[in-house]
Amino acid sequence: MQIMTNKHILLLLAFLPALFSCQDNKGPRRLSIPIVESTLSDTTSRNYSLLRSYSPGQVEGSIFLFGTPEEVIQMTEEFLTADRHNNIDGNHNADELPDFSGETIAALMDIANSPYDDYFVLSNENFIKELTVRNFLFAMDTLALQSPYDTLHPVRKAKAKMVVLASSYASMYGAAEIDTLCRVANPAVPVVSMLDVMSVKALETGDNFLVWTTRDKLDRNVFADYFKHLPGRLARKGTLLTEFHWHQGCPAPDSLRDDGTVRARLLDLLDDYLATQPRRDRKVGSILLDDPLVNADQLQEALESLKRTDEDNLLIYRNLLSPRCRVVSPGEAVTEYCYQMMRENNTFTHKIAYPALKCYVTTPAAYLPESLCDVDGSLAYSYNYGRESGQARPSFSFVELRDRYFSETWMEFMEEKAPKTFSLYVR
Repeated sequence: MQIMTNKHILLLLAFLPALFSCQDNKGPRRLSIPIVESTLSDTTSRNYSLLRSYSPGQVEGSIFLFGTPEEVIQMTEEFLTADRHNNIDGNHNADELPDFSGETIAALMDIANSPYDDYFVLSNENFIKELTVRNFLFAMDTLALQSPYDTLHPVRKAKAKMVVLASSYASMYGAAEIDTLCRVANPAVPVVSMLDVMSVKALETGDNFLVWTTRDKLDRNVFADYFKHLPGRLARKGTLLTEFHWHQGCPAPDSLRDDGTVRARLLDLLDDYLATQPRRDRKVGSILLDDPLVNADQLQEALESLKRTDEDNLLIYRNLLSPRCRVVSPGEAVTEYCYQMMRENNTFTHKIAYPALKCYVTTPAAYLPESLCDVDGSLAYSYNYGRESGQARPSFSFVELRDRYFSETWMEFMEEKAPKTFSLYVR
């Protein structure tokens, strides 16, 4: 198994003021993707107007999530069901009322462009950046299509009052471009990057954490660049890091140690860490979970069991873990962050109602010839992953979710992994 060694990132705080003053004095910098350049160069464009029309402290609107279907479906379930606070005083005390009561959760499942992993096969990271920006701009829009074949009669949608990048790939590729758009057009737009929030949460229990990720991300080493630039991104948001250490691994589902259970895979991850960690006195403070197919509760249970064990053959693992070591899951980290942000900014609707749900999907654009699509109507592989950024017409559309655009496989996934989301969708 290919395993990455620890990365040591040192942020020199004394240089930060000079760094940002230099950036401010350089004037407009050349951006990597055309959609950002075109939006910022034309202040009369619809995209620019969508950003400018957001008002600070906006109460009306949706909490908008977008990313791959697996990630968005499970993140939506967290927003619909999270109950960690008393809704009156905000204290950590469940009150049997969802934390986001009265809110509308809008979920965009990027089916047309998923999965994202294979864009790296053709070194097409720029297209991931573009689709992340387009998904963001749709979140800020007030219109959606009711059919990809009817572009003349769109339907109304709620404008986002908060946008969540619910995909780790969106956090890595596109978040910086969205940040540039907002800093120029409207810095008040609240954009929450899933991985940024999870990283801060992971560092709360120590400067050393493990990343449980997927095979594709491990093989392509996609976290290296993300963590390299994390200190600078967080510094712009007011969080300064002095130093942190991380280790990335992907425990195989068919672990030979046991029967492939989460516990067995956790031991495999710790073995990989031990094999490359020269300082075993550095305790693991947390495990950042970046695999939507792994149950965070089961992983936390396995972790707690290891922290309590007195079995001789497992003491090496127990001694490796900080007493506060915990699993940092996307759903819990993001919902907690968004809840606190909305309370601080007083942007809850305060409506007496359970959270509402609106679902959208991406579909191949209707104008595309059949030669660019497979027999099931999805984008052909070579075209999908070879698309260049900056095309005049987007190759996908944003459509209100209907059964015809949602396969049986996704329906079953939603029913199993997100029963509350499923019940609201089929109602």
